[in-house]
Amino acid sequence: MSVKLNSTGGGSVTLDSPSTASNYTVTLPSAAGTLATTTGTGSVFTNPTINGFTGDTSAITVGTTQFVKDTSGNIGIGTASPSAKLSIGSGTLVDANVPIQMNAAAGSGQAYIGFNNAGGYGLLVGYDNAAGYARIRNISNTSLAFSTNDTERMRLDGSGALTVPNIYTNTTAAVSYVAVSSAGLLQRGGVSALKYKQDIRDLESIDINKFRAVRYKSKCENDDQTIDYFGFIADEVEEAGIKELITYNDDGEPEGFQYERMTVVLLKTIQELSAQNQALEARLAQLEAK
Repeated sequence: MSVKLNSTGGGSVTLDSPSTASNYTVTLPSAAGTLATTTGTGSVFTNPTINGFTGDTSAITVGTTQFVKDTSGNIGIGTASPSAKLSIGSGTLVDANVPIQMNAAAGSGQAYIGFNNAGGYGLLVGYDNAAGYARIRNISNTSLAFSTNDTERMRLDGSGALTVPNIYTNTTAAVSYVAVSSAGLLQRGGVSALKYKQDIRDLESIDINKFRAVRYKSKCENDDQTIDYFGFIADEVEEAGIKELITYNDDGEPEGFQYERMTVVLLKTIQELSAQNQALEARLAQLEAK
């Protein structure tokens, strides 16, 4: 059965399913041309309204899983059983608080929401099962900025350098500091409670004459290279055998000096000098008493 409607006036047409399954085609015209066309073998659209199609709650399927609307109104693309208001892929998460879902298949599956940059890859946000974690990927060699209250709070530039402007002004008198590993891991430093220590022993005497105090200018590109700094040469301290105060890079080469721990060495020396002074004072007192 084939029906074609051409009309310049109003009206409505209702098609009942044929008594036997057979192909039929319905074409709905408009002033600008064909408005819609459909072919079926018995299924019909019920109560259609052109110019903003409305119908009943029947399920609609285009292809096997190309496009699916189930009876609850969920939309599925690439899945026959959408579990969210919009499901892309064959995810099974049912959560009213997650109305839009994209599924990354197990194993090496990836699923991203993408934002183009002038027609090319820009920002991708999603999950990568091959890597085993969620990812925010800025494909372009540009910065990734984070804002609250429409004000930038943090920026990660194309080289991987992280800037957090509010940290500098958010001051404290606490002695804790941030330690950075060679892999870029941020850790809270400055802890010194007993619960963080084991194999505790008294510090042996360390000859402070092995330390050469120097004045120097920095070669670091982010430093003011015109002014002088005070410090020690980590390589020289290592050569003197005092390796506990040295930090090393991944190749085992001296990288830095732990200045905050130098106070312990100096305190030990001061305590020894104090003990010697007390002994001399006691001896002097005995001599004066004779």
